[in-house]
Amino acid sequence: MSVGEHDNSKTIRATGMKFDPDGSERPIAFASKTLSKTEQKYSQIDKEALAIVWAVKKFHLYLKGRRFTLITDHKPLVTIFGSKRGLPVLTATRLLHYAFILQSFQFDIVFCKTADHANADFLFRLPKTLEELEVKDDITIFQMTQIETLPVTSRELRQETGKDEELGPLLRAVREGQNLKGREVKERKL
Repeated sequence: MSVGEHDNSKTIRATGMKFDPDGSERPIAFASKTLSKTEQKYSQIDKEALAIVWAVKKFHLYLKGRRFTLITDHKPLVTIFGSKRGLPVLTATRLLHYAFILQSFQFDIVFCKTADHANADFLFRLPKTLEELEVKDDITIFQMTQIETLPVTSRELRQETGKDEELGPLLRAVREGQNLKGREVKERKL
């Protein structure tokens, strides 16, 4: 698996990719984040490092316990995070903090020109500022955060569908190949 990160002055983006045995890449996850006002003032190297750490944290469920490759378009980070010698004593505190976070992961880091590695480029326009978001009520915001924090597996979805008083019998009928004409689901006919 590979995580690529790209940034500009206001956003960071990442693409989680899987490498097939034939050498082709397949994107399996995309993510983007609008930087806070403070983060937008970071130096370029700090923003690039933040993008890597943010991407690794975002995709940690895919990455933990696996060796993966980080692809970056910022060459100095290859030396900073890829060095087996450790960081120099005078390294900036923020970069030391990022290196500490990355220590719990097994990864290689490689440089790739942005033009050669454009998987996350389309995400450039996706992040929206808080003013642009049309979410107005607290319930919707709560539901959106729950989607991210409580992932549902396909197995759990099958189990809960089978337990449901309306969907359970329908699911069993579909599995058994029964004719669904005439079956009703809450005032609607199939």
